[in-house]
Amino acid sequence: MKRIYKLWISGVLILLLPLTLLVISHKIPSFSQWYATNIYQKIFPPIIVLISHIPFSIYEIIIILLIILVLFFLIKDIFLLFSKQGRKRLLREAKKIPLGILYIISVILFIFIFTAGLNYARESYTHQLKIVAQPSSIDALINLYHLLIEQAADIVQYVETDSSGFFVLNRENIVEEARKSMINLNKIYGGLGQNIPRAKPLFIFGELFNNLNISGFFSPFTLEAHYNNSVPSSRIPFVITHELSHAIGFMREDEANFIAFLACKYSDNIDFQYSGHFEAISYTLSALRREINREQYAELYYMMPYQVIRDLSVLYSHSQKYDGKATAVVSQKVNDTYLKINRQEDGIKSYGRMVDLLLAYYDHL
Repeated sequence: MKRIYKLWISGVLILLLPLTLLVISHKIPSFSQWYATNIYQKIFPPIIVLISHIPFSIYEIIIILLIILVLFFLIKDIFLLFSKQGRKRLLREAKKIPLGILYIISVILFIFIFTAGLNYARESYTHQLKIVAQPSSIDALINLYHLLIEQAADIVQYVETDSSGFFVLNRENIVEEARKSMINLNKIYGGLGQNIPRAKPLFIFGELFNNLNISGFFSPFTLEAHYNNSVPSSRIPFVITHELSHAIGFMREDEANFIAFLACKYSDNIDFQYSGHFEAISYTLSALRREINREQYAELYYMMPYQVIRDLSVLYSHSQKYDGKATAVVSQKVNDTYLKINRQEDGIKSYGRMVDLLLAYYDHL
């Protein structure tokens, strides 16, 4: 009994330590900033870089192994039900289940909070640029939209297209190009650190994540930035740099979007420049749609370069294919709840708050 008692105490302590630090980070944001710059930035990015050179996703392998393991134990337990001794064994093992669950939850939270959770309350990247985001007016949004489509018009003439006029992404060395884009941004503004990892495409679960409406994600448990290679090409460079932003410690979605835009904007690669502006236009349009009537929206919409209009139709078709599915709805609700728990009060709407950061950025130039 003493051994079981000690195991319960240890499990609870493993659970309480990171949770206590998470509460402190929410109450005292300066603690998060201290952790991000003095602990996370010095320990995790070098490890993440090493892991990023493994030519496959450890996350995908672990998921497959877990599925096999669950099936194995499920089949084993079913066979045990057919004998008296087996049923007694199952009963003994069942008594250990609560302790096992405690340890599983404790270890998962312990890893998550130290590799991701504590970074949610860190200082905004806008502090590095000496800008402050403010609520936007309709006029400011419209001016930003005009500026973005003007910049996009200069870019689209250099992008490659197929016979139907749709954007064609040069996927050769795209992972390294994303890394170079982040390095370029760090040279201009700093704040990203010297250890920029490589993102990994999803080889096995790409279609599953399409059904979940997920374009990319950072796994805090395997320290890998992933992107879904099957989403529309116009999104991929932006998605990769977004996930790399998470990997180097910027967990808030509006921040990761903003960093991704800047990395794409200042990239030497024309495809990245196009992807960054494409996403910025899309988010700005979404913000405008909530503020203006249908006629005004249509007028602004058709001011875009026709290349952007064509590629937005591809993005819309892709979204329509999956948005109505129950898996996508559930995934969206889970993500919304997850973000709200981690101090992003707007939930999934926080992605769109990048527009406020863009307004502050261009106002500062």
